[in-house]
Amino acid sequence: MADIAIELLGERHAEAILCLASDPELSWTSAVPAVCAPAHVAAWIDDNRAKPRTSLTFAILDRETVAGAVTLKRLDANDNSGELAFWVGRAHRGKGLARKAAELALDHAFNRLGLGYVHAHCLRDGNPASRKTLEALGFTLDKTRADLPVEGRFKERFDGDAWVFYRRDRVSAA
Repeated sequence: MADIAIELLGERHAEAILCLASDPELSWTSAVPAVCAPAHVAAWIDDNRAKPRTSLTFAILDRETVAGAVTLKRLDANDNSGELAFWVGRAHRGKGLARKAAELALDHAFNRLGLGYVHAHCLRDGNPASRKTLEALGFTLDKTRADLPVEGRFKERFDGDAWVFYRRDRVSAA
């Protein structure tokens, strides 16, 4: 596998992230705005500096080239949890980058932030790549949450689809 790293998103990544996030296809299955503007990227960078931090966004680096982003969000949960989200630019897909970057983010979540569990969600039918990635990372369907029908901008493209929810617990060392 390529030399993959994650680095806290900062100004040095802003131009490359904006270029990747400006692909309209990306917004079809992610929280990236349909029209990503410099202000959106600046807000992600500002969130990394906020106190208290409720989210951390990392640039995914493939041999020092920015390939996408992975985010740990909802870090202010009272149940010691967070949410994982990730995306990879179209030209960088199919290389296992999302899985490796998410592994690094999960290591940060569990071993640096001390979270008890991490949850994630994706489209049941419209995003098989993310489902496969989450399952490869050891996430399992969260049986406490029912599928949620899509609405808003997602319904325009994925009417009849639903969000499915996953969970991965911190594994304690024996």
